[in-house]
Amino acid sequence: MNNFKYKNISCPVCSQNFKETDDIVVCPDCAAAYHRDCYKKVGKCLFEDKHSDGFEMYKLCPFCNSVINNDSLFCPECKKSLLNADIENDFPHNSDNDTDNSDFENQDENFQSEKNSRNNPFFYKINLSSGGLNSVLDESFTFKNFSDDIPEDDLNKFIAFNIPYYAFNFKNLKNTGSSRFNFASFLFSGVWFLYRKQYLIGSIITLIMLAMTVGSIYFQSLSAKIILDILTQTGLDISTLTSSMDNMLLFYNSFQNIPFPDKFIIFIPNILFILRLAIMVFSGLKANKIYYKSCMSFFNELNLKNSQISIIQKDNLISKKGGINRAIALSILVSFFIINNFLPNVFLNL
Repeated sequence: MNNFKYKNISCPVCSQNFKETDDIVVCPDCAAAYHRDCYKKVGKCLFEDKHSDGFEMYKLCPFCNSVINNDSLFCPECKKSLLNADIENDFPHNSDNDTDNSDFENQDENFQSEKNSRNNPFFYKINLSSGGLNSVLDESFTFKNFSDDIPEDDLNKFIAFNIPYYAFNFKNLKNTGSSRFNFASFLFSGVWFLYRKQYLIGSIITLIMLAMTVGSIYFQSLSAKIILDILTQTGLDISTLTSSMDNMLLFYNSFQNIPFPDKFIIFIPNILFILRLAIMVFSGLKANKIYYKSCMSFFNELNLKNSQISIIQKDNLISKKGGINRAIALSILVSFFIINNFLPNVFLNL
């Protein structure tokens, strides 16, 4: 029997990819393929609750005609994106004459009764024993088949948190060179890089943002003093400034007469704000790519050391370089909070 068409497909029960020599049975309703022994263990199609909705387990890639999961965003065979592709969903359910599906017609009643009592349609799809993600998630959101040189479990250990997001973006970067905008990095910039243990670029961006934050607060205090001097000279105050057009014109004329350096000082906080915003946008656009390159560089170096280190040493290196650093991220966020809330009073009192 030639099962080559299932080479990119995994069994929903054991999560193992099919091989040509495997004994496979196919659901006549949704085309889901199983190892015969795996199917006997569960006694039913795991997707039978979706059969009435016309659920189809697989589709054909429009580029290479490979059989892939129906919700795949990338073809694992030709590596092309399927986001905007014209997909053929009419996958043949059981066209192979040599596929014996008798087990689907002779389900073990004991198994069937036991499994139905679970009341969880995904109970037998979930496989946590491997320590990684499972077939409940589409392969596009796991590191399965990501690299022949880097084990999936090692990548999961390195990323540690939010694995589906980074698996999707890493695969996208590997296949197309592009990735999504990282809103967490946009909001926290250098702190996000430090959180992800990207210490060099994280330190540089954080120090630049810190310097501009302190500078902005300092020049805001100088601007406040300059504006108060103008109000004093014109006999106005903040409460009466906008009460009439005459007051606003009087303030404007007085502002025009102050020295240019004072005018420039007033606009410096706005300039620094634009520069900080530019760094935030840069971080959001480039964060995933920088993190991906750092990850690949680490594993390339690790693979060179594989023959020289033990498995325990390897795991220790992955834990040391990968994962997250909550402590440094929280400490810097607290520092920024203190600076923004207490430093203005210090500068105003100088």
